[in-house]
Amino acid sequence: MIIRNTRHDHSAIARREIAGPRGVGGWLLLYFILITVIFPLRAALSVFQSYEQFWGEFGLFPRLAFVVYIDAIVQFGLVVLALKAGISLWNIGQRARERNRVFQITYLLVMVAEPIFFLAIANWPEQAPELVRISLIGSAVGAVLWFAIWWNYFERSRRVRNTYGEATLPPTPRPVV
Repeated sequence: MIIRNTRHDHSAIARREIAGPRGVGGWLLLYFILITVIFPLRAALSVFQSYEQFWGEFGLFPRLAFVVYIDAIVQFGLVVLALKAGISLWNIGQRARERNRVFQITYLLVMVAEPIFFLAIANWPEQAPELVRISLIGSAVGAVLWFAIWWNYFERSRRVRNTYGEATLPPTPRPVV
């Protein structure tokens, strides 16, 4: 008979299921649809709209064309990260949560830095269109809210813990001496 000390066997604790839902469903399914369908469509639409919106300004502000092209490349990179994370989440891959964290952090950093980059590099005069500034700042605020909501969901959800097997380790009880 083998006696196993589960008090120090963290792998046994990590595999333990918490009562609750399991699998890609509910809010996790919504998140999957958002990052694999809606986000790529929104990114493509955003790139085409910004190109169309600023096409006439490229002659006056040559750096603006550079910024729009860089934005297109960055958006493409974010879409690739989102699809990698989404497919990994759908397939319940071993590194699904890690890939999702990489996507979420990258998305947050890009969306917060984008307005600064856009306004600094485009070399627009001080009277840059107010709608452009408001739109860029709104995107950054939206990204912060997105990050806060979904980061919390992935850290606290029972479904996520049960599905991906990364339950938070409970505190180890200390013996009374």
